[in-house]
Amino acid sequence: MKADNFASVVARFIQALKVPVTSKSVREQLLIHPDYGTFRAISDVLDNWKIPNAAYCLKFDQLADVPTPYIAQLKGAEFAVVTKRSERAFVVSNEDWRNKSLTIEEFRDSYSGYILVAEKEAHSAEPGYLSKRMNEVLESIRIPFVIACIIFFLISFFALNSSYLRSFNARITTLLLIKTCGVLVSMVLLIQNIDENNPLIQKICGAKEQRCNAILSSRAAKITAQLSWSEVGFFYFAGTWLLTLFSQGSLNYLATIALLNALALPYTFFSIYYQGVVAKQWCVLCCSVQAIFWIEFFLTSNQLFHHFNFNGWRELYLIFLLLAVPVIMWIFVKPYLAASKQIAPLQLQLQQFKFNRNRFHQLLEQEANYKLPDGMDTLILGDPDAKLTLTMVSDPFCGPCAKIHRTLEEWLPLRSDIKLQVVFYTPSDEDDERNKVASTLLSLQDTENDNYLRKAMHDWYRKRKFQKWSKKYRKDIHRNTQHMLNMSREWCRMAEIATTPTLFLNGRRLPKGYQSEDLRYFI
Repeated sequence: MKADNFASVVARFIQALKVPVTSKSVREQLLIHPDYGTFRAISDVLDNWKIPNAAYCLKFDQLADVPTPYIAQLKGAEFAVVTKRSERAFVVSNEDWRNKSLTIEEFRDSYSGYILVAEKEAHSAEPGYLSKRMNEVLESIRIPFVIACIIFFLISFFALNSSYLRSFNARITTLLLIKTCGVLVSMVLLIQNIDENNPLIQKICGAKEQRCNAILSSRAAKITAQLSWSEVGFFYFAGTWLLTLFSQGSLNYLATIALLNALALPYTFFSIYYQGVVAKQWCVLCCSVQAIFWIEFFLTSNQLFHHFNFNGWRELYLIFLLLAVPVIMWIFVKPYLAASKQIAPLQLQLQQFKFNRNRFHQLLEQEANYKLPDGMDTLILGDPDAKLTLTMVSDPFCGPCAKIHRTLEEWLPLRSDIKLQVVFYTPSDEDDERNKVASTLLSLQDTENDNYLRKAMHDWYRKRKFQKWSKKYRKDIHRNTQHMLNMSREWCRMAEIATTPTLFLNGRRLPKGYQSEDLRYFI
């Protein structure tokens, strides 16, 4: 199973259900699940966003009664979203297909026998969806925005320097368009060099035949271990594109372009020979490059007989500078692109190692067990008799504590088998506002119900403005809460609490490297 298949299918399924959840959140939540790549992972993630769901093992003939959309597991451990079904076909989507129609026979041959169905409810949604969606949109337009800025600056430059525009005749304009095509094709080839499974490459070349990958991944596609023909092609097209753009009709510039093109032509014979005779496969992108070379030749061949007449070193220096710009740029950019390709699989491996249930529980068992002493009172949220106890040592004015509280507030209400126990670690000064907040919450536990206490904690951690909050919630203190806080303080010292927040699960400190948001899939 390809990593992008699993996340893409779940994201498309949620979109088909019309539940407001960002694709980024889908990927992040699936990635940290210990059972990544299974229906259990999908079910747990859907539960996070209050989307009722269930998985079934059904024979193919039973699918006629299943309402769409649903996720079907295909043979080969891959998944697809079934968005529509008719008497003749299934309409499915995945990371490569968008509402692709498969015949009944095609779908039957690939169906594994397992599906997952879900239904949107009124409260189904991702908390904070609007802000997360805005961030996702801004991230998606970052590269187009940069490209648009470059185009804007180029247009502005030529608008302010009209002499450049006057030098553009029909032949130079045509040559510039051809060079632009060459730059675009060579950039696609560079993408293949970095990521051979890129969807753009597969769409251009055909995902099944893999003809482009077979040619571009061969030994003949490289000059050295560090330099490929694709990179040389990019240097050529990008460099000569800049020469054409800034030539101002200079015959020396055009003659240089013609000479470089003539030097590149022998490569076209080698490429065609290798594809047709040796590999016996044709690469659409490679053939496009060769065609562009020859079209350029017919446009510039008459400049080959021009005698170079450089007026000093300035013009020669500018030619070398323009040709060197793409090379220098690529030297700096390539390592970052290569590293980015490795990040996703390494991150997946790291997450699968970290979120291994057996490993987590082994590490947890190695931690010391700190039981609360008899008579020590704490703040309890949830069923006091719950099987699992999550203890959070908190400082009311601690920023990270507020963040963890918000995280726990999202998913703990979904778990009736877990109670949250809050131990306040506050100063000994009774007049300290941290003490006052803690004593107020402890007092509310005696006089108010669980929902009121949750609201009081929510309101506090949302803004942490004592004066305003105390007017609403700080009432008569009904018991000796200060004695309780003193006991909590002594226990924190005994447990060697150095920072807040600190989390304990059933009395054992959470192992290093694990956060509150990681717990939902372990317990």
